[in-house]
Amino acid sequence: MSLRLGDIAPDFKAKTSIGDISFHEYLGDSWGILFSHPADFTPVCTTELGRTAALQEEFAKRNVKVLALSVDGVESHKTWIKDIDETQHVHVGFPIIADEDRAVANAYDMIHPNASETFTVRSLFIIGPDKKIKFMAINLQKGQKIDVGLSKITVGLGWDPNEGTGHDFDLDASAIMINSDRKLVSESHFIFYNNLTSPDGALTHTGDDPSGGNSDGDDDESIIIDLDKVSNDVQEILFVVTIADFESRKQNFGQVRNSYIRLVDNLKNEEVAKYELGEDFSIETGVEFGRLYRKDGKWKFEASGIGYKADLGFFLQKYYTGTIIK
Repeated sequence: MSLRLGDIAPDFKAKTSIGDISFHEYLGDSWGILFSHPADFTPVCTTELGRTAALQEEFAKRNVKVLALSVDGVESHKTWIKDIDETQHVHVGFPIIADEDRAVANAYDMIHPNASETFTVRSLFIIGPDKKIKFMAINLQKGQKIDVGLSKITVGLGWDPNEGTGHDFDLDASAIMINSDRKLVSESHFIFYNNLTSPDGALTHTGDDPSGGNSDGDDDESIIIDLDKVSNDVQEILFVVTIADFESRKQNFGQVRNSYIRLVDNLKNEEVAKYELGEDFSIETGVEFGRLYRKDGKWKFEASGIGYKADLGFFLQKYYTGTIIK
């Protein structure tokens, strides 16, 4: 991402559902929340704006001004607001920016070609009275790539098995450290529940959660990473999740919901990006959630979401050049 925490939030002039505004002037000495949505009238976005509207008085008490954005026009926004007001019994009083030329979206890096050339991805920025960015988070789309811009991060992975399947779900998160030939650097560079730390000390797996019951609303499993320590022969770190004993338990990702992978800034303990996989899988038993990779001297992250009917051994066989003893 081109913007960083502490940067001055780009100023702009725009047409909105409440009239023309100049962003910094509109904020004044207030805090600001700027968030984007892909398009008007989509179900999730409609719910989000309705809930935000219900909290307008609470935001006002805390000297916070809220602004939403999409690439739809003013008239579309006004029609949408009427629908939200009528169906959710609220009044959307905050401005929705009509960013038809995508000038604001581009300034805030809300357009990602790997997701869509036109629609904004879900992004959120919190801006202080000094007009500096205090927090930002991006909800990634499948195939979307971003600059990481951090060295000390945690990759958190989570999931919720459906109830009533008859067995606990033992989902295992693993990290595969790959060289320029897209092969595992060495057997010890396969980080999983039986090998928790990489040889260079850059990756630390926090351990296995065999039933998914230890997360208490937080990540089910996570991997702590210091990118500055990653050895030079590692060009990519692939994050996969597999289901243990899926054959005997007759389990697959079609019985799992709310799967995600997210990046957390360890210094600030703040989420910077998240990819929610959705429920596109049915028979798959192993999924590539995402990957970190080097490009032009920088670390980037890609949201993958690629499923396989396979176990952990499949990924080892795919990337390992040595002899696998089963």
